[in-house]
Amino acid sequence: MTRTREPLLPKIHRLSALLAGLTAACGGRDAEPDYALLTLQAGAYDEPVYSPDGTHLAFTRRNGGDDGLWVADLDGAHATRLSPPAGNVSTLAWSPDGTTIAFSSQSGAQPAIWTARVGGGTAELLLDWVSAWPRYSPDGSRMVFLAFRDGQPGMWLMPSGGGAPTRLTTDPSDWGPNPRWSPDGSLVALALLVQGGTVVGVVDVATGATTRRTTEGYEAFQEWAPDGSALVYTSQRTGLRDVWVLPAGDGDPRQLTNDIRDDWGPTYSRDGQWIAYHSERGGQDDIWIVPAAGGESIRVTNDAAEEGAVTWTPDGTGLTFVRSDQVSQIYRMPVEGGEPEQVTTADEDSYGQSLSADGTLLVYGAERGGNELIMAQPIAGGEPRVLVSGGGNNNAPLASPDGSMVAFESTRGGKVGIWVVPAQGGDAVLVSPEGYSAQDASWSPDGSRLAFWVDDDRGVSRIMTAPTSGGAATLVSDIRFAGAPEWSPHGRTIAFTAFGTDARTKRSVYAAPSAGGTAVLLTPDQDAFTSRWSPDGSRIAYAAIPAEGAKSDIYVMNADGSDKRRLTTHPEDDVNPRWTPDGSHIYFGTRRNGSWDIAMVPADGGDVRVVLQTPMNVGNQQLSADGTMFYFQGTPTDNVLARVEVGHLLGR
Repeated sequence: MTRTREPLLPKIHRLSALLAGLTAACGGRDAEPDYALLTLQAGAYDEPVYSPDGTHLAFTRRNGGDDGLWVADLDGAHATRLSPPAGNVSTLAWSPDGTTIAFSSQSGAQPAIWTARVGGGTAELLLDWVSAWPRYSPDGSRMVFLAFRDGQPGMWLMPSGGGAPTRLTTDPSDWGPNPRWSPDGSLVALALLVQGGTVVGVVDVATGATTRRTTEGYEAFQEWAPDGSALVYTSQRTGLRDVWVLPAGDGDPRQLTNDIRDDWGPTYSRDGQWIAYHSERGGQDDIWIVPAAGGESIRVTNDAAEEGAVTWTPDGTGLTFVRSDQVSQIYRMPVEGGEPEQVTTADEDSYGQSLSADGTLLVYGAERGGNELIMAQPIAGGEPRVLVSGGGNNNAPLASPDGSMVAFESTRGGKVGIWVVPAQGGDAVLVSPEGYSAQDASWSPDGSRLAFWVDDDRGVSRIMTAPTSGGAATLVSDIRFAGAPEWSPHGRTIAFTAFGTDARTKRSVYAAPSAGGTAVLLTPDQDAFTSRWSPDGSRIAYAAIPAEGAKSDIYVMNADGSDKRRLTTHPEDDVNPRWTPDGSHIYFGTRRNGSWDIAMVPADGGDVRVVLQTPMNVGNQQLSADGTMFYFQGTPTDNVLARVEVGHLLGR
């Protein structure tokens, strides 16, 4: 059975969810570090970089080919997107005063250098050359970067606010990635490209002269020690990657790690006493730390997930890193803002949540050990319990209005069908016609019947209803290719969307008597979908694609299709409208900030207000019965940002 999910809405807020079952070993004793997730949302997260004063965290986020630069408070809250609408954002660098971030972005035909003010505003193109790796000088006055110019690559300098660039290296062949200023601003180190690989190179900023500090050809420079006394890098001179340290002045390189598995990506703690790095020792990708002066390495993470892009927290007591995971979770947060609270546990894939109309019960789907289950959890508190397990794939739970019953989709009858089970547990009963595929259940207001669409043998869907206690189904309308039924509050009418005929190319909103009868076409001139009744049944909100564009907006109309009003006008999609309990506003999913968020608009028209802007991948949003709490689904599909406290590993 295909799992149906609504468009996902992104945001980052602090999530104090702890990942269980993760251990770390230290000096022969076991330790149990707490992993605090900073992100639980779709997209690939990378390049976490702390601001100079340690109060903010910048990172990149990729979702469906749309990259973004985001900045959040130290705890992950109040995330703001700073980058242009599209492009591959990478190589982030904070200005020393913490007001600006420079980065490379291919939002046009080629990668170029951009800057963005952390306090807000539009990102600005600083240099339109083919360029990357911008890095501010320690005093913030200049920027070094890698650029392709006059037919060849090279290292360049320019004023940090923009201006005429000048070539840094005297030899045009001296160039490479990851340039880093020495703390005193007199030198720039980088991974210098040579025939057959890279070496650690150092450029004198005053003269442009380049010195090759290593010669093996398999070395990647990483960063300077905080006091400028040494450089740390990765070398493959032994055949495997290991961590090495090189004195900034005269002296030979010193090998810090030596294992039969690869070690790479070293980074200094801010006091220069420790170096964190990635390692495949132990058969998996984990994070380790080692004294900068040399000594035994300490394992920080020990789990099956992959970790990457490690950086130290500003106070030196923890590490922030990218952790690859595929677990979805459900969260809730106050409508007026606040911290999302994790509702489901982190050891199961949770999705498709539904609240009962009386606000007493939350039901959701979960995957454990390859089995799809239906879970139930009281809103007032209490442990979630397995309501439905086994018998096929179980999906799309929907609580009845009074919370006493739960409808769900299941393949236990061979084809996907609509089943009902008591919320306190018991035997499941098939409601939809046996032998036919049925989906998209919708409860009648009194909980006595369910509406759904049924496929006939030719794959043509129509809307039907059936009593929840079992019995014959009733055809609501003979309109073909129909779906998404929605009962009116009084229960006498069902709105649905359909193509209507084989020749019709646009979806439309229809309304038909729930007992069966003639359907009325409400949106004949629009490509419309996702209809929702107002609480008093007088109006219908829906999403539609206007004739002049390919993106959808939110509309409202009277129940008979008259007085249509377009509530949103935006070049990006607005979808999935739902009403607030008092009928005064409509909230919906929107991409107006470059990623999916939740917005609200007055039902009679007015200003649109984004009420939940998060890079947390949230979808399937639903408002609580009292209108105070959003429930939504968070779904990471690639990476999440996480952090772990390591002070206890160091005996602090």
